[in-house]
Amino acid sequence: MRFGDYCKDKALLLLFNGAALLALSVFLALLGNQKTAIFLIGLVWILVVAGYLLADYFLRRNYFRELDQVLSELDQRYLIAEVMKPGHRLADRLYWEILRKSNKSVIEKIHQMEDSQKEYKEYVESW
Repeated sequence: MRFGDYCKDKALLLLFNGAALLALSVFLALLGNQKTAIFLIGLVWILVVAGYLLADYFLRRNYFRELDQVLSELDQRYLIAEVMKPGHRLADRLYWEILRKSNKSVIEKIHQMEDSQKEYKEYVESW
């Protein structure tokens, strides 16, 4: 995961914060606040948003690096949902649950095919 891609993903959040910061600055200027006070408020706002985005980026990057490492160590990659951690975010848990359901159906289908082959083999051997 690259930081630029992460920022593109958060574009709506960044646009909303930029518009809100601009609206607050205009409002404070219309109230007659000093430019330095407005600048400091804007600076604090930007630092808080940047801090949140950086912390979130590093958490997400580490999560996906661990997931990629687990995937690279698997012999049967379709079992990734069985060994991966669900994650802390709602979206991560939902994706994990969807993967588990999908993999469960694949594994059941494999077991059905193995059972039918076993039955066929027993049938052939009985002759």
